[in-house]
Amino acid sequence: MHRSCYGPSAGGVPVFRLCGGGTVFQLSPPSRDFFIRRAEYPRMVEDSERELSLGVPQQILDSLPEDGGNAEADMKRAVGGLESRLNRLLVEAESDAQAAGHVVDFVEHLEDRMETYDEFVPELRAWGQSPIYAIAWRNLQADLIMQIHEHEWLADHIDRERNYRLVEDGIRFGKR
Repeated sequence: MHRSCYGPSAGGVPVFRLCGGGTVFQLSPPSRDFFIRRAEYPRMVEDSERELSLGVPQQILDSLPEDGGNAEADMKRAVGGLESRLNRLLVEAESDAQAAGHVVDFVEHLEDRMETYDEFVPELRAWGQSPIYAIAWRNLQADLIMQIHEHEWLADHIDRERNYRLVEDGIRFGKR
C-alpha cells in the first residue's frame, strides 16, 4: 500500500512523492515549455472575421409551457446580448491569445450559470413547483457552450487556453 507525501521543493518546484514499501516515486509537474505559450498560438482567423453566431435552439423553446411567451422573448434577448458582448470582446482583442482568453472566460461564466440553474431544479421540486423554466435555462447555457465549441476556428484555441490555465494555476482538487 502506497501513501502519498509531499517532499521538499526541488529548485522552487514542489515535489510530490509516493512513499511506501521503502520505494519513493518522485513526480514533478511538466515544465511550462512543454505546453504552447499563449503568445505562440497559431492564427485563428483575421481580426475582422472573429465573430460568433449564437441562438436559442427550437427544441428548448418547444420545451417551454404554452404560457412561456415571456420566457421565450427573455431567452432570445439574453442570447442576443451575450452574443453581441462576446463578439465585441473578440473584435477588440489585440491577439488570438487574448481572444481565446475572453472566450474561455465566457464559457466558464456559462458553466457557472448552468450549475446555478441545475441547483434550482431539486429545490423547486421540493417546494412542489415546476422546474421547467430552470431546466430550460440550464439547457440553454449548455447549448450555448456547445455552439461556441462548434466554431471550428475557435475550438482548438479554447482547449489550448484551458490547458494553459490548468498549468498556470496548478491542479486543484474539488470544486474550483
